[in-house]
Amino acid sequence: MFLPNLLFEDELDCRVSRVSAAARRVVAELGPLMGLLSASGASDEFVVVPDNGAPEDLPPALENVRFITATTVRRHCPVRAEFCPWGWSHEAVQFGRRLGLDFVAPDPDVVRQVNSREFLAPFDDCVDGTSTTGLFGALCRSIDEVEDALSQFEADGHTDWVIKSSLSHAARSRLTSRELLHRSEVQPWLRSRFDAGQAVYAEPWVELLAECGLQFSVPPQSAADAAVQFEGATELLTDETGRYLGSVLPATTGAREPEWWQPAIERCRNIAEHARQLGFFGALGFDCMATLHPSDRRVCLRRCHDINGRITMGRIALSLRHYLRSGEFGIWCHCTMKSQAIYENLLSGGNHSDIRILPTSAVRVGGLSVKHQTALLISDDRTRLISAVRQLFGQQTRAPFAIW
Repeated sequence: MFLPNLLFEDELDCRVSRVSAAARRVVAELGPLMGLLSASGASDEFVVVPDNGAPEDLPPALENVRFITATTVRRHCPVRAEFCPWGWSHEAVQFGRRLGLDFVAPDPDVVRQVNSREFLAPFDDCVDGTSTTGLFGALCRSIDEVEDALSQFEADGHTDWVIKSSLSHAARSRLTSRELLHRSEVQPWLRSRFDAGQAVYAEPWVELLAECGLQFSVPPQSAADAAVQFEGATELLTDETGRYLGSVLPATTGAREPEWWQPAIERCRNIAEHARQLGFFGALGFDCMATLHPSDRRVCLRRCHDINGRITMGRIALSLRHYLRSGEFGIWCHCTMKSQAIYENLLSGGNHSDIRILPTSAVRVGGLSVKHQTALLISDDRTRLISAVRQLFGQQTRAPFAIW
């Protein structure tokens, strides 16, 4: 039983009630993608969807996956179902318990800790070749500490910054640009968090060259003979602002990730071990990035800038590797449909006839057309594949594709 509780971070931060209708609609459209995790498409695997969010007109990639509404599951739940939520929030655990399912879950408080930037802060550093340049950001618990951090960023040559709440994702719940610190609405934003005993995380805004998602599986401490398992890496496809547009699949299942990401992989394996010692287990994803230092333009590797103690889109992308034939390359694209032309471009591969297109999203969810479409683009010519992606998203798409 897959439970796509994609409002996971909002559940951790007790702010689900404040999620907008538009955001809930996006979640309803993305939720069925958890069905792609089904390796076999077996008839005894299913995805729980909202009562008004059943997907329709499924692509071949999802046509063997069952989608069952939450009400139906509550009435007719298979008692031996293996429970697999997007993330182990308190709400997800309670959902499974109310169904009478027999499962073991990590403590939701530990899950919250691992997903927080308090946990991330001591591990967030940059490396330049073989040397470590020090911690990247600053965990702040007062206005004075925020101002000190921004002053230090400026002294180091950075002109822009970002301040994030302890639990946030997808560019939500954050502040950017130094001038904002003096606006009237910013001080209350910070004080409301400090008064609630929460920290914020300040980072310099850097020039991004490439970003990569690293996926691990963490066994429980009770499995003494089991080790943290590295599942694979998917470089992120983003626009010039860093907005997620998709994931680049490894060329082959057994291929070794390039040397550039190795320090990040080893660093994140160590962080995963720390999370395990706290009592966390399950899917654990990390994001790392290659950046340019503002002072001398040298390339640095930020080995871990985000920790996701849950399933991620990168993990779903890894599950699509079986569609690649020998010698082929794949990019799983996410596109918000703003026009019929863009939609048709995604499903046709543009003007490149040698690109295979595998749609991975339903056409409608809850009777409404899906605006957030996804598809896997495949080719044995990576240059043509990159060209097709840039035709789809625009020439400013960040696509160094170091993983190739």
